[in-house]
Amino acid sequence: MFIKKTEKHAYPVIKLFSKSKPLIEQISTILRGECITFYLKFDEIKHDKRGFTSTTHGIYISGKNNLHKFMSRIGFSNVKHLTKYYVWKNYGNLEPYTNLEERIIMLQSRSSSVVERSAHNHYEL
Repeated sequence: MFIKKTEKHAYPVIKLFSKSKPLIEQISTILRGECITFYLKFDEIKHDKRGFTSTTHGIYISGKNNLHKFMSRIGFSNVKHLTKYYVWKNYGNLEPYTNLEERIIMLQSRSSSVVERSAHNHYEL
């Protein structure tokens, strides 16, 4: 998950890339079934910092409504992404380049709650 650069870094976007086109197509079928709007991009050429080139396929889920749908129906299990979501949800924006420790401190200062595992397989603050 990342927050698209706007004036206040407030527009959420989830991006998923894979070299496997069938995997992206299967995930898109699941998202369609959950009524989550998304954008597909196939055969995108990526260049990494080592100089390697590869062809990838991607899914973009953007906007507040789609993010809320994604979180309530699918969600993240990775604390890195969960803290980004909860900071954005609690503060209305997410400054770029914050690390996990900084986001946890922000969330703890906002609430005295502790991260705990819920029955829906994602963390709640």
